[in-house]
Amino acid sequence: MVELRSLDILKDKIPSEVMNRLAKDLNILSEPSRLNILLLLAVIKEMNVNELSFAINLSPSAVSHQLKILRDGGFVKFRKKGKEVCYSMFDEDMVETANRLLEDLKKRISKKHI
Repeated sequence: MVELRSLDILKDKIPSEVMNRLAKDLNILSEPSRLNILLLLAVIKEMNVNELSFAINLSPSAVSHQLKILRDGGFVKFRKKGKEVCYSMFDEDMVETANRLLEDLKKRISKKHI
């Protein structure tokens, strides 16, 4: 059994603001379509709403809604390219993290841990 003293040490090392932000981010990532969008953007780098809609088989309005949540959470950014809006991961660190998660998932699936 874990000693309560060990939990106190953990509390002291991780500020509550960090834990709250982590909980918020994990909540954002808990929705499969948002995760699909991020994994696509990690691989393809930049896509518009219609491309994402086709790739994950969701309506453009549903994709736009998910992109707004990801944008508000700081996961994606956008740029206007003529009349279309293109989305990409917020920064390269996020791309690397998404790629590591994807590779880990592939390994776990191949080992039948899921």
